[in-house]
Amino acid sequence: MRVKVSDTKILILLFQLLVAVVLLLTMLSILYRKEKENTKQTLFQKYGIEHIFKDERDPYDVYGQSAINQHYMHLRAPLPYMQQQPGAGGQIMQQMQYMQQQQQGPPAPNVQQQPEVAKESAAGNDAMVQKSPEFEIVPSAKNVTPHDARLLVYNRVPKCGSTTVLDILNLTARMNQYWYRHSLLYNEMNLTSGQQRMVLTHLGVQNWEIPISYDRHMYYVDFAKEGNSRVAWMNIIRDPVERIISEFYFIRVKSRWDTIESLKKISHRKPPDSWFEMTLDECVPAKHPECYPKLGQYMRMQLTFLCGTDPVCSQVGNRKALQLAKMHVERQYSVVGTLEEFPLTLRVLEAYLPRFFRGVTSLEHSSGNVKKNVGEYKPSVSEETKTILRALLKEDVELYEFVRQRLFLQAEAIAKTER
Repeated sequence: MRVKVSDTKILILLFQLLVAVVLLLTMLSILYRKEKENTKQTLFQKYGIEHIFKDERDPYDVYGQSAINQHYMHLRAPLPYMQQQPGAGGQIMQQMQYMQQQQQGPPAPNVQQQPEVAKESAAGNDAMVQKSPEFEIVPSAKNVTPHDARLLVYNRVPKCGSTTVLDILNLTARMNQYWYRHSLLYNEMNLTSGQQRMVLTHLGVQNWEIPISYDRHMYYVDFAKEGNSRVAWMNIIRDPVERIISEFYFIRVKSRWDTIESLKKISHRKPPDSWFEMTLDECVPAKHPECYPKLGQYMRMQLTFLCGTDPVCSQVGNRKALQLAKMHVERQYSVVGTLEEFPLTLRVLEAYLPRFFRGVTSLEHSSGNVKKNVGEYKPSVSEETKTILRALLKEDVELYEFVRQRLFLQAEAIAKTER
């Protein structure tokens, strides 16, 4: 059967029209997805906040209010169910400082709580530290958690078990019904006043009907200066030398240079094989700046996260930095635990911050098992190298021992109430 020419033209036109419609719909779909993704990226880049309820996350819902009325938010799911939930941890942290060289609840029974004294005396004590670097600061078991604390800040230190802690915050947020906010920013640690206000604004500090926990790689800041005194702080540190070892080898896994954006931003290409093959036992004796910090050099230390944004906080060997860090630990931090005493740390967190950590010692994490990053590479390091590093990181080591003493005193105070 022969088809007329006019019929053929009509068929061609219909086919072309169909193709045009398909192309138009495809373009509209691409534009919509791009706009949605751009909006999401803008929010993440601007605030560095990720909602814990990932299945309910809406990039247009800046404050996460849409999920607040969800039924499951008001139910306490059984513990086995919660333990099956995917954790919030596993975010890879930026580790390249060296390469750049430079529920509301009552306090623990009979554990003294003096938030007002601590807050009012902090500024004056900071001034005393500045005038006298050797101003004596003694650790105690005082509970400095504000009685009306609605925001818990965990300014996590890299390579100090934060992957496990984030999993715990994920679980306890569901158990104790508080909001958990996880920052997606890993490079902006030294916050300006403007950035501090931006964080507080995004967290909805004017409407803290439900308590919030917020974690981020950031140095300590005094949010009270921004008019927010209902803030509690926590952190976890570890043996400084072991942290340096972990950090040194973390970035020497070649595959990470293909997946970690922060590494790509620092270097457009991978370092030579000789850099990846270098060991810490070779680096330290050679006094390479990556692993051999010199007195007065500016670098990111464990101490810096507890000291704050003052330039001295990043200076190797600065005694003022050490004293400021001790002062903040004693006066501003409800709990600073250690990775080496992790089960004890969880016990103290449960007692001193019950609104957020009630029931944490019943979780499987309380056994002390800390998650390690996938593919972690950490060869043995000689005692000689460790000794050299301890001498170079004298202030970091002293702060670590101060924190351990305070943690043990807090644990003793809790034990006394249980007798």
